[in-house]
Amino acid sequence: MQRYEEIERGITTTYRKKIWLQFIKGVKEFDMVNEGDKIAVCISGGKDSMLLAKCMQELKKHKKVNFELVFLVMDPGYNKINRQKIINNAKLLNIPITMFDSNIFEVVEKIDDHPCYICARMRRGYLYQKAKELGCNKIALGHHFDDVIETILMGMLYGAQMQTMMPKLHSTYHEGMQLIRPLYYVKEADIIKWKEENDLHFIQCACRFTEHCTMCDNGGGGSKREEMKKLIKQLRKVYDKVDMNIYNSTKNVNLNTIISYVKDGKTYHFMDDYNKKGRKIMNSSKYCLITTTFENKEEANKISEILLKKRLVSCSQISSITSSYHWKGKIEHEEEFLLQMKSKTSLYKEIESEILKYHSYETPQIIMYEIKDGYSEYLKWIDDETKEDNEKCIVLASNNNNKLKEFREILNNKKVLSLNDIGFNEQIEETGKTFLENSLIKAKTVSNYLKERNLEYIVIADDSGLCVNALNGEPGVYSARYSGDHSNSQLNRKKLLDALENKEDRSAYFVCNIVMYYPDDTYLSFEGKTFGKITREELGSKEFGYDCIFYSDDLEKTFGEATADEKNKVSHRGRAVEKLLEKLN
Repeated sequence: MQRYEEIERGITTTYRKKIWLQFIKGVKEFDMVNEGDKIAVCISGGKDSMLLAKCMQELKKHKKVNFELVFLVMDPGYNKINRQKIINNAKLLNIPITMFDSNIFEVVEKIDDHPCYICARMRRGYLYQKAKELGCNKIALGHHFDDVIETILMGMLYGAQMQTMMPKLHSTYHEGMQLIRPLYYVKEADIIKWKEENDLHFIQCACRFTEHCTMCDNGGGGSKREEMKKLIKQLRKVYDKVDMNIYNSTKNVNLNTIISYVKDGKTYHFMDDYNKKGRKIMNSSKYCLITTTFENKEEANKISEILLKKRLVSCSQISSITSSYHWKGKIEHEEEFLLQMKSKTSLYKEIESEILKYHSYETPQIIMYEIKDGYSEYLKWIDDETKEDNEKCIVLASNNNNKLKEFREILNNKKVLSLNDIGFNEQIEETGKTFLENSLIKAKTVSNYLKERNLEYIVIADDSGLCVNALNGEPGVYSARYSGDHSNSQLNRKKLLDALENKEDRSAYFVCNIVMYYPDDTYLSFEGKTFGKITREELGSKEFGYDCIFYSDDLEKTFGEATADEKNKVSHRGRAVEKLLEKLN
C-alpha cells in the first residue's frame, strides 16, 4: 500500500469520528454537493485545504451523487521553495492539481490598510474566475469549525456586529457560482493531529509579511484571529463546550430580543412594530423524528429521561450501532448508541438546547426530520450507508497467508479480512462429503459468528483436494488428513504413492470449490479443476501438499517444479477464482 493510500484510509478509520463524520455532517446538513456539480477544490498549500482535497476525493469514491472535482492552486507570488512544497505535497497525497499564477502579493505589498483582508478578497475573486473558466459551478474552501467561531467573536469584539462565516454562499459578482465550506464542523485541533501523526509538512501563510515563519510549519503570527484562538483556548478551560455554544448562538437567534438586525440590505428595529399587538406563534401540528448518538448507553438513557420528564418528546428508543473497519491488519469495532425520539416539529429548538447541555460529545450531531409515511429519510440513509460498507467488506474463512494475499490482490476494491482479523478462533469440523459441502460448512459458521456481532459481511470459503481416478477419487475431501489424525504433507504423499505402487492408471486432478456466502444465507458456488498424473517420485519443491508428485498436463512438469506464477495460471484455485471474478464483473 502506497503512503497516500494509508493516509486516505486513516481519514475514514482512525479519524472517522473526529474528521470524516464531521465532514459528512456538514456536507449533508447544508446540502453542499449535488448531482452534476463540478467543484473546484481550492488549495492554498496549508493543512486545511490539503485535508479538504483528500476528503472530497473520498466523498467522490462513495458516489452517492455524480459530481466532478478540479483541484485548483493559485500562486499569488509564492517564493520558489513554497511553490515547490505545494507541488511535492500534492504529489505525495495523490492530488492532481491545476496551478495558475497571479500578482496578488505584488499588489497587496503596496497597501497599508487591511492588507490581509484585501489579499483574501482578491484571492477569492481570482479563484472564482478561474473555476468558472474550467466549467465549475462551485468552489470549495478549507475553512474549519474554529474559523467559524473565531469569525463570530471577531465580529462582536472588533466589528460591533453579530455575524458568522456561512457554510455556503451564492457569489455576488460571479453569476451561477457558489462557495461551499465542507470542513465546517471539523475542529482545527483534529486537523493538526491528522497532519502530525501522518508526518505531513505544509506551508503556513506564505505572504511576504509573514514569510519568515513559513518554513517552520508551526503557526504563529499576531493577527486578530490569533487573538481569538488564544481567547477561546482560555474560555475552554472554564467550560469545555464554550466553542459549540458560541456556534449554536447563531442558530438560536430570537429576533424578539434583538434591538436591530439587517436582512437583504434592509435594517429592522424592534421599535418599528413595538406597539402592534399580538405576535405570530409557531404552532406546527407536524411530528418529527429527532436523532443523536452517544458513546455510552447510560448517557443516552439520562438525556432520554430528561426529555420525557419535561414532556418535550412523546416516546424514545435507544439502539446500538457498531461501526467496523480494517486497520493495520486488524478489524476495529466502534460502538455508539442511537437515541431516536418522536416529538412535535415546533419543539425541536428546545429539545436541541437540552441535548447540548448534557451531551458529552464536543459537536454532537442532532438531526430532525419530519415523519413522512411512517419512515424517516435519515434512517433510510443510515441503512444505505451500512449496506454499502457491508458490501465492501469480505471475510475469507482462512488464516492461510498465501490465500489471503491472493484474494486481496484479486479483490483489490474490497476489504478482505482473515479469521484472525475478526477474532474467530474456533476449530471448524469439515464433515461434508463433497468440496461444496465443506465450503458451505465453513462459510455458514463464519457468517453466523459475524451476524451475532451485528456484522453482515460477505464470507468467502473454499475447499480443495486431490482426486486420483484409480483410487475412486481418493484422497478427495480427506486430502489434508489422508494419512490420519496426525497427518502432514510428507505422510500423505507417502501413503498415496504406496497406494498407487501397482497401478498403471495414475491420472488425477485437483478440485477447488469456492463459495461466496451472503448475510441473507444465499450463496454462489464456483468450481475449478486442473488435470495431470501422479509421478513415481517427488520432483521439485516439497513445501506445499501434493505439488511435488502432481505432473501437470498444462505445464508438462510437476507443480513442485513450477514457479508460483506458472502454477497460478493453470491451478484449480486460479480457475475457480476466474469464474468468481467473471460473476463479480
